[in-house]
Amino acid sequence: MFTVEQLLSIAKEKKASDVHVTVGLPPRVRINGELVDLDYPKLSPDDCEKLILDIMDDRQQAMFKDRGELDFSFSVPNIGRYRVNVFRQRGSVACAMRIVGTEIPKPESLGVPKSVVELYAGKDTTFSVNERKQLDDILVRLQKLEPIQYIIGTEEFYGLTFEVNKHVLIPRPETGELVDWIIREHKYGRVRILDIGTGSGCIAVSLAKNLEEAEVVSWDVSEKALQVAERNCRRNGVRVTLEQRDVLLASPAGERFDVIVSNPPYITEKEREDMSANVLEWEPELALFVPDDSPLLFYRKIAELGRDMLVSGGRLYFEINQEYGRETVDMLAGLEYKNIELRKDLFQNDRMIKAEK
Repeated sequence: MFTVEQLLSIAKEKKASDVHVTVGLPPRVRINGELVDLDYPKLSPDDCEKLILDIMDDRQQAMFKDRGELDFSFSVPNIGRYRVNVFRQRGSVACAMRIVGTEIPKPESLGVPKSVVELYAGKDTTFSVNERKQLDDILVRLQKLEPIQYIIGTEEFYGLTFEVNKHVLIPRPETGELVDWIIREHKYGRVRILDIGTGSGCIAVSLAKNLEEAEVVSWDVSEKALQVAERNCRRNGVRVTLEQRDVLLASPAGERFDVIVSNPPYITEKEREDMSANVLEWEPELALFVPDDSPLLFYRKIAELGRDMLVSGGRLYFEINQEYGRETVDMLAGLEYKNIELRKDLFQNDRMIKAEK
């Protein structure tokens, strides 16, 4: 049986200062934000679940069963300590695992006393009255199924750290695959990119950080989300032009881009019942849902804008609802896009589309 320890040992041999491991079909490793192809044996969904459950104790397994998501830390002798986020993924994979191979954040960077972090790492300690109150507040928030990323206030994505709060979605590893696709196809030369529905700015910031000659513009309808994105630009040392625009009301204004990318709202109302409480009750609905009778609402509008705003040969990149892959392809073909490519994510779900003007 292939183990997490073996995965992380391989990453260490590559002298990674920052590692993001996603165990899926197949497992993926990012070293300093770049996807690395490693020779893994193929793992079944049952193998994937066992891989992570084996590093959780009984209490953690019980919490995971109740909540459907769990963050914890563990150490591998002679390799290091890792933060682990385990979550259930809708679709064919029973349990998808994401391992962030970075050290636990310094307590001061979280605004949490050192002793609180040590407690979660399994070290017994004595708390002051103030520390006890902060710990109680954290436990109450966890009991309410608030995502740990919102409690900590940060999330790792594509080798970078992003502020997250209730005004923005928590970045997902699937979105990192979309970012990686764009970077690989535009690694050299100048490129002008429009990111529509930027949220935390995870796509825009990651592209700006990894494409040295890129000019990145980002739109979002939410002023609060743009404030988070602005802070994430400063945190990661990149320049992105942020604009408050409602894409559904937007019209071309002479702007031209080489790339338009979007991860817009795509979950239909009828899919609510399949969603976990930690997403449904905490993440912003504005960034999640579309009407049942118009699942491609945002994709069609963005594709129509792209007809005027993309340069000749310019490309659209979308993250999509896995249930509407073929419909999205047909819609783009109907708008006379060419070289349309539908890709699966690491969980083998239809998740990304590229199309050329």
